[in-house]
Amino acid sequence: MKSIKQMIAAAAVSTVAFTAFATTASDSGVTVRYGDLNLQNEAGAEVLYRRLESAVRHVCGATHVRQPIGVRQAREECVRQKLDMAVQAVDSELVTRIHQS
Repeated sequence: MKSIKQMIAAAAVSTVAFTAFATTASDSGVTVRYGDLNLQNEAGAEVLYRRLESAVRHVCGATHVRQPIGVRQAREECVRQKLDMAVQAVDSELVTRIHQS
């Protein structure tokens, strides 16, 4: 069965801001399964992209209105970087196109 292993590592951001949700590549990850999807059509690619987004947001941590702006920005940078990595690892033209749109 196909899967992508998303490993979370501290991004190039402020250590203080990132502390709220930082994990290391050696202790955290999420497997996103997509063997049930046809990545040759738009519908399957869309479903996988939503799964990837959800997994990345989960591992990068929750954001709250009361968090300092630096923490929220660091989380969004984590999400952006890890989603970029996940899409690249899937290596699907349709998933990449969805990600870039």
